[in-house]
Amino acid sequence: MSNGSNVTFQPIPVSPLSTEALTVVTVLHVVIFIIGLTGNATVCVVSFFGGSARKIQRTPIKVFLANLSVADLLFLVISVPVALVKTWIPYPWVFGSAMCKC
Repeated sequence: MSNGSNVTFQPIPVSPLSTEALTVVTVLHVVIFIIGLTGNATVCVVSFFGGSARKIQRTPIKVFLANLSVADLLFLVISVPVALVKTWIPYPWVFGSAMCKC
């Protein structure tokens, strides 16, 4: 298909998975995202703001757990949506060269 210039547009390939499989994968990604987001956010809030207002203890264990939950939150926010889009649109890479170099 040509648009009057020398540029040829190719249709975006569809996923090799069936619609039912894509629906199941999407639901699983959304469930993992919601559970991970709420669980890790809860761990962060309890680690940093839990306890009495007079005496907030920041023990090394609490800081370590909070750091783990923040890392997991970042992974969830960046990786899960990218994986889901990659499942639906396998080619071409739609996130640009900055995300390709990761």
